[in-house]
Amino acid sequence: MTETGDKATVKIFRFDPEKETTSQYKIYTAPYQGLSVLQVLHHIYENQDPTLAFRYGCNGNGPARCGGCALEVNDVPALSCQRVAEKEMVIKPHSKFKLIKDLVVDFEEKRGKG
Repeated sequence: MTETGDKATVKIFRFDPEKETTSQYKIYTAPYQGLSVLQVLHHIYENQDPTLAFRYGCNGNGPARCGGCALEVNDVPALSCQRVAEKEMVIKPHSKFKLIKDLVVDFEEKRGKG
């Protein structure tokens, strides 16, 4: 049996521009020890919230060549397949690119900087 101490608190940015007018953060708990951020996202998607949108191009065991899983963890840009999961995480889309939905961004279109 897994105790609460073995779980991470994961605060994830959520926004679907086709259905919502404002973004929000949703809090999940998930295993994290020995896992990548991508593996934690998969766990949340498969066990708690199949509406969570995120992108990846590998299985998390490769050389991280595609960059498709780029996002921000605790305000630091990262590849979710390579970033080691932590006990407390705030995960949001990469701020450099235009948001599509949740953690998915358009890598072809950079976000304007006023």
